[in-house]
Amino acid sequence: MLQPRYLLHTGEGDRFGEAVHHIDVYAFDSLGIYRKMFRDKGAHLKNGYRMPIDLPEGKWTFLCLGGKVGDYEIGIFKTGIPQQFSPAVSPGITTLSDFRVKAYFEQKENLEYSLGELFFGRLDSMEITADNGGTGVVDLMKNTNKIEVRVKGIADGSSARITSDNGRFNSENVTPADAGTIIYVPYYSASQADDTRVFQFDVLRLYTDGHLFLKLLNPDGTDVIPGFTKDLINAIMSSPAYHTQEDLDREDTYLIELVLSKDGVIISLRVNGWETVSTTPEV
Repeated sequence: MLQPRYLLHTGEGDRFGEAVHHIDVYAFDSLGIYRKMFRDKGAHLKNGYRMPIDLPEGKWTFLCLGGKVGDYEIGIFKTGIPQQFSPAVSPGITTLSDFRVKAYFEQKENLEYSLGELFFGRLDSMEITADNGGTGVVDLMKNTNKIEVRVKGIADGSSARITSDNGRFNSENVTPADAGTIIYVPYYSASQADDTRVFQFDVLRLYTDGHLFLKLLNPDGTDVIPGFTKDLINAIMSSPAYHTQEDLDREDTYLIELVLSKDGVIISLRVNGWETVSTTPEV
């Protein structure tokens, strides 16, 4: 049996029952070949839930996806086709090294699409025997984040984009070399009375060695500041609250507050309330 948990968050205790109401489990044999998928969903997925696993004896690796799994494509890396991605997994053929999870809009602009929450976990080399009545524990992490960007000093009607390469991940929950560019568009934008524009984004997993480039656009689509981009990963990692990959995985909500001068200089940049190192426009 498999018992999923969700412990890596900013609260306390196991939040699996609160956060996850759908789970898919992909089973790979000792050779790393995909053999079978197990699925369960509903209100009965509570803390302490255990999924029965009917498999032959041997050592197995399990990949678990939870949450709004239907908002994503599950497939394989494949050369010679568009996006090097085939949206299907095949028992007896798909391998751990080929396995991919991808946002539908990777390599094309996300048209104000809100990503459903997605959770991922992996359990390696669990041994199943005829008399094995034990339970393998799978620790899930949340692979989606909400980023709210507040910019003071830009015109009403301005917009924003975030560009990255994190639109897909592999069986080790890292961005593979075959990932393409993904452009995140705010699913919500608004103006406030204090000359501030607010943009809300859903983005996939953040990586300490990755990039998340923010670009600000005038209402006509031109750059607010020609050539300006800001790497939000650098900004987040400049905060004293974030030092490691685990720090990023534990957090799932980021508030980025920017104050710009008329000349395009960043006067202030705050991440979740922390003032970061002051910078000048980046190109």
